[in-house]
Amino acid sequence: MSQQVPTVTQANKYAKSFILHGDMSKAFRAAFPDSKLSPINLNTKASKIHKTALIQSRIEALQLVARKTAEKKFSLTSSDLMKTLKKVIDKGLKNKKTAQGDKIPVSLSAVVSAVTEANKMTGGHATTTTNIELKPAEGAALEMKITSDPKESGKSYQAMLSGNSE
Repeated sequence: MSQQVPTVTQANKYAKSFILHGDMSKAFRAAFPDSKLSPINLNTKASKIHKTALIQSRIEALQLVARKTAEKKFSLTSSDLMKTLKKVIDKGLKNKKTAQGDKIPVSLSAVVSAVTEANKMTGGHATTTTNIELKPAEGAALEMKITSDPKESGKSYQAMLSGNSE
Protein backbone atom coordinates (compact mmCIF):
# COMPACT_ATOMS: atom_id res chain seq x y z
CA MET A 1 0.00 0.00 0.00
CA SER A 2 1.60 3.21 -1.09
CA GLN A 3 -0.90 5.61 0.46
CA GLN A 4 -1.33 6.43 4.14
CA VAL A 5 -4.93 7.65 3.95
CA PRO A 6 -7.48 5.11 2.68
CA THR A 7 -10.01 6.01 0.01
CA VAL A 8 -13.69 6.15 0.91
CA THR A 9 -14.22 2.77 -0.78
CA GLN A 10 -11.36 1.23 1.20
CA ALA A 11 -12.66 2.82 4.41
CA ASN A 12 -16.11 1.32 3.78
CA LYS A 13 -14.67 -2.13 3.12
CA TYR A 14 -12.44 -1.88 6.20
CA ALA A 15 -15.29 -0.71 8.45
CA LYS A 16 -17.73 -3.40 7.26
CA SER A 17 -15.16 -6.13 7.73
CA PHE A 18 -14.13 -4.79 11.13
CA ILE A 19 -17.77 -4.65 12.29
CA LEU A 20 -18.36 -8.23 11.11
CA HIS A 21 -15.16 -9.80 12.43
CA GLY A 22 -13.75 -7.41 15.05
CA ASP A 23 -10.29 -8.02 13.60
CA MET A 24 -8.16 -5.17 12.26
CA SER A 25 -5.96 -7.48 10.18
CA LYS A 26 -8.95 -9.11 8.45
CA ALA A 27 -10.44 -5.69 7.86
CA PHE A 28 -7.15 -4.46 6.36
CA ARG A 29 -7.03 -7.47 4.01
CA ALA A 30 -10.64 -6.77 2.93
CA ALA A 31 -9.85 -3.12 2.17
CA PHE A 32 -6.45 -3.78 0.62
CA PRO A 33 -6.66 -7.25 -0.98
CA ASP A 34 -3.54 -6.69 -3.15
CA SER A 35 -1.34 -5.93 -0.17
CA LYS A 36 1.60 -8.33 0.12
CA LEU A 37 2.60 -7.42 3.68
CA SER A 38 4.03 -9.88 6.18
CA PRO A 39 1.77 -10.58 9.19
CA ILE A 40 3.78 -8.25 11.45
CA ASN A 41 3.77 -5.38 8.94
CA LEU A 42 0.11 -6.02 8.15
CA ASN A 43 -0.80 -5.73 11.87
CA THR A 44 1.16 -2.49 12.14
CA LYS A 45 -0.47 -0.96 9.04
CA ALA A 46 -3.92 -2.15 10.14
CA SER A 47 -3.45 -0.51 13.52
CA LYS A 48 -2.38 2.78 11.91
CA ILE A 49 -5.25 2.75 9.41
CA HIS A 50 -7.74 1.86 12.15
CA LYS A 51 -6.90 5.10 13.98
CA THR A 52 -7.58 7.40 11.01
CA ALA A 53 -10.57 9.74 11.23
CA LEU A 54 -12.14 8.37 8.05
CA ILE A 55 -12.06 4.77 9.29
CA GLN A 56 -13.29 5.72 12.76
CA SER A 57 -16.19 7.74 11.32
CA ARG A 58 -17.21 4.84 9.03
CA ILE A 59 -17.09 2.35 11.93
CA GLU A 60 -19.16 4.68 14.13
CA ALA A 61 -21.69 5.23 11.34
CA LEU A 62 -22.09 1.49 10.77
CA GLN A 63 -22.41 0.85 14.50
CA LEU A 64 -25.13 3.50 14.70
CA VAL A 65 -27.04 1.91 11.81
CA ALA A 66 -26.67 -1.53 13.41
CA ARG A 67 -27.83 -0.21 16.79
CA LYS A 68 -30.90 1.50 15.31
CA THR A 69 -31.77 -1.57 13.26
CA ALA A 70 -31.44 -3.81 16.29
CA GLU A 71 -33.57 -1.49 18.42
CA LYS A 72 -36.26 -1.38 15.75
CA LYS A 73 -36.29 -5.10 15.01
CA PHE A 74 -35.62 -6.51 18.44
CA SER A 75 -37.00 -4.04 20.94
CA LEU A 76 -39.63 -5.64 23.11
CA THR A 77 -41.84 -3.84 25.53
CA SER A 78 -42.59 -5.36 28.89
CA SER A 79 -46.11 -5.98 27.54
CA ASP A 80 -44.62 -8.02 24.66
CA LEU A 81 -42.52 -10.01 27.10
CA MET A 82 -45.50 -10.68 29.36
CA LYS A 83 -47.53 -11.92 26.38
CA THR A 84 -44.69 -14.27 25.45
CA LEU A 85 -44.43 -15.53 29.03
CA LYS A 86 -48.20 -16.09 29.08
CA LYS A 87 -47.89 -18.20 25.91
CA VAL A 88 -45.13 -20.26 27.56
CA ILE A 89 -47.31 -20.75 30.64
CA ASP A 90 -50.38 -21.69 28.60
CA LYS A 91 -48.45 -24.16 26.44
CA GLY A 92 -46.72 -25.62 29.49
CA LEU A 93 -50.06 -26.22 31.19
CA LYS A 94 -51.67 -27.93 28.21
CA ASN A 95 -52.23 -31.60 28.89
CA LYS A 96 -50.52 -34.39 27.04
CA LYS A 97 -51.29 -38.08 27.27
CA THR A 98 -48.75 -40.44 28.74
CA ALA A 99 -48.20 -43.97 27.46
CA GLN A 100 -50.57 -45.13 30.21
CA GLY A 101 -53.30 -42.74 29.00
CA ASP A 102 -52.94 -40.27 31.87
CA LYS A 103 -53.17 -36.54 31.19
CA ILE A 104 -50.31 -34.47 32.59
CA PRO A 105 -49.12 -30.89 32.00
CA VAL A 106 -46.57 -30.59 29.18
CA SER A 107 -43.88 -28.70 31.07
CA LEU A 108 -44.28 -27.54 34.65
CA SER A 109 -40.64 -26.44 34.80
CA ALA A 110 -41.23 -24.03 31.90
CA VAL A 111 -44.33 -22.74 33.66
CA VAL A 112 -42.47 -22.19 36.93
CA SER A 113 -39.66 -20.38 35.09
CA ALA A 114 -42.10 -18.19 33.16
CA VAL A 115 -44.07 -17.30 36.29
CA THR A 116 -40.84 -16.53 38.15
CA GLU A 117 -39.68 -14.25 35.31
CA ALA A 118 -43.08 -12.54 35.15
CA ASN A 119 -42.91 -11.95 38.90
CA LYS A 120 -39.45 -10.40 38.56
CA MET A 121 -40.69 -8.12 35.79
CA THR A 122 -43.62 -6.90 37.87
CA GLY A 123 -41.63 -6.46 41.06
CA GLY A 124 -43.39 -9.34 42.76
CA HIS A 125 -40.41 -11.59 43.25
CA ALA A 126 -39.39 -12.75 46.67
CA THR A 127 -35.96 -12.03 48.08
CA THR A 128 -36.20 -15.02 50.38
CA THR A 129 -38.30 -18.14 49.86
CA THR A 130 -40.92 -18.62 47.17
CA ASN A 131 -43.70 -21.12 47.74
CA ILE A 132 -45.59 -22.38 44.72
CA GLU A 133 -49.01 -23.93 45.15
CA LEU A 134 -50.48 -25.84 42.21
CA LYS A 135 -54.18 -26.61 42.22
CA PRO A 136 -56.86 -27.19 39.59
CA ALA A 137 -58.70 -24.05 38.52
CA GLU A 138 -62.06 -23.80 36.84
CA GLY A 139 -61.58 -23.94 33.08
CA ALA A 140 -57.81 -24.41 33.29
CA ALA A 141 -55.50 -27.35 33.74
CA LEU A 142 -53.81 -25.73 36.73
CA GLU A 143 -53.73 -22.43 38.52
CA MET A 144 -50.53 -21.23 40.14
CA LYS A 145 -50.38 -19.11 43.23
CA ILE A 146 -47.06 -17.51 44.07
CA THR A 147 -46.24 -16.28 47.54
CA SER A 148 -43.04 -14.98 49.02
CA ASP A 149 -44.27 -15.73 52.52
CA PRO A 150 -46.53 -18.63 53.52
CA LYS A 151 -48.70 -16.16 55.46
CA GLU A 152 -49.32 -13.92 52.40
CA SER A 153 -52.01 -14.65 49.88
CA GLY A 154 -50.59 -15.17 46.39
CA LYS A 155 -51.47 -13.87 42.98
CA SER A 156 -52.64 -16.24 40.30
CA TYR A 157 -50.57 -16.14 37.15
CA GLN A 158 -53.71 -15.30 35.14
CA ALA A 159 -54.40 -12.20 37.24
CA MET A 160 -50.75 -11.20 37.19
CA LEU A 161 -50.45 -11.48 33.41
CA SER A 162 -53.70 -9.71 32.69
CA GLY A 163 -52.71 -6.82 34.94
CA ASN A 164 -55.49 -7.50 37.45
CA SER A 165 -53.29 -7.70 40.53
CA GLU A 166 -54.99 -8.77 43.71
